[in-house]
Amino acid sequence: MSKIHVTQVKRVLDELYSDLIEIDMNKNGHDQKSIFYTRSLAAYAVKMLSNATNIESVDSVTDGFGDNGIDFIHIDNESKRLIIGQSKWTHEGQKSPELGEILKFIKGFNDLINGELDSFNKEIKELSNDIEDLVSNTQCKLIAVIVYSGSQPISKEIYKELENLKGEYNNISEILDYKVIDLKKIYQSIPYVGQGLPINANLSINNYGKIEEPYIGLYGKVDASEIYNLYNEFGEFLFEKNLRKFITDSSINESVQATLVESPEKFWYFNNGITVLCNKLNGAPKGANSKSGTFTLEGINIVNGAQTVGNIFKAKERGADISKASVMIKVISLDECEDDIFADEITKSTNSQNRILTKDFITLDSVHKRLYKEMILYNYKYLYKTGDMKDSNESSFYFETAATSLACANDNIRYAMLAKTSVGKLWEDINKPPYSTLFNSKTTGLRVLRSVLVASLVEKELEKIEWMYGKLTQHSNRFMLHMVFCCLPKEKFDDPDFQFNVLEESISKNFKSFFTSVKHRMDILYPSAHIYHFFRNGSKCSHLKTDILNNIQNPF
Repeated sequence: MSKIHVTQVKRVLDELYSDLIEIDMNKNGHDQKSIFYTRSLAAYAVKMLSNATNIESVDSVTDGFGDNGIDFIHIDNESKRLIIGQSKWTHEGQKSPELGEILKFIKGFNDLINGELDSFNKEIKELSNDIEDLVSNTQCKLIAVIVYSGSQPISKEIYKELENLKGEYNNISEILDYKVIDLKKIYQSIPYVGQGLPINANLSINNYGKIEEPYIGLYGKVDASEIYNLYNEFGEFLFEKNLRKFITDSSINESVQATLVESPEKFWYFNNGITVLCNKLNGAPKGANSKSGTFTLEGINIVNGAQTVGNIFKAKERGADISKASVMIKVISLDECEDDIFADEITKSTNSQNRILTKDFITLDSVHKRLYKEMILYNYKYLYKTGDMKDSNESSFYFETAATSLACANDNIRYAMLAKTSVGKLWEDINKPPYSTLFNSKTTGLRVLRSVLVASLVEKELEKIEWMYGKLTQHSNRFMLHMVFCCLPKEKFDDPDFQFNVLEESISKNFKSFFTSVKHRMDILYPSAHIYHFFRNGSKCSHLKTDILNNIQNPF
């Protein structure tokens, strides 16, 4: 009875968007209602996948002539996510998208990310700068979305194409995921996304404490299995007021899930816990003197701890025994709260407190204290602690700059690819490569400094020729730096007597011609390459590197 469900979905879309979406005149004989529902479904998909309001979700719709298969683009700067999708509407509620439609979407997706916008409509072209700014951020995540009002699953051929797209972008790091939203998922979301109905649930809280003033609150310990059941039933609708949804691909999340698998009894000690807002809180302890009770929470919103909840669910789905795991929980009732902004203040405060970043752990490594002292000898200041600030009157550089420079100087091109796509992975674990390869007892201050100076010089030379080669200079920057290092006598970087200034002059003099030669070899090997993800593809860059070293004479 899919048609009944389609009718109910239509009613929700009418209520949400009938006053917000304009339909073009029926120039080509298209069903205007189909156009409306295609666009409203696109807006609704954005609303499902983000914290966008109705108006913001409508502003994300790009469906129309010249959209190249892309019906919506949502730029979420808060969570560093770029959501790009195709919307297909069918009144019968049966049909799934056809392969040709998805192939058109994938081509449009690649052209958009690659900045090849000549064939796109005006609305999409106007987003180009914002898209480029977000995509150039190493924390950016790309979400490719197929949403349709049919109940039939998409074909195996389409899944294969989506998997190929994912594999092409994720060759070095996990930057792209795709989501397929069918009629069933749309329908299931209606109570929470479309109608805004509250989520109500019972939670058993152990060793709890209660706060009565100025607002009612509980804190205590809850079994991980209870959190799993909560997410299993309501999914990401639990996080409507959270600043972030669950981030599926993250090294930190992988570490959290590893704890649940290997040492679930330690999870409570390692985790920061969950903060829950609810409209009303009812419940009673199990016994007169018990510190455990089952409480009814009405209008649940998890405003902090989305990653904790998602990781518990993921770990259990992967077979982890979470029966011994528990997590700290804080529940705040808004029932008697007359402060209209109190809930927003909680959300902002619990998500903006200073956190220990992965990079902060490098301060535990004594090599940086040594490098700091060595840099002083060369009249440079090495800024490796979070909070260190540059002084305009002194020569200095940050740890991140040093790490990126050393990565590109390494003979393993994979390190340069990481510097381009997921620079944080260079220092993700200070006890193993790539970090331990870049920073160890043999890493001298002079080598670090000279690597940084080469990187700075190459960056300046790329800026000089940007007017000629456009985005190619931006997307190829780490690859080009790696190739320059491949041509330099790096074994002399530790030698104080090495005439480094002569080498700098040679780089400045010959870089432009070297870049031109590299581009020529690339045009021969990959004439139709999409430059954005070409320079994020390790195998293709490795192939190009080998070709360059075999066919281009060392210019430096």
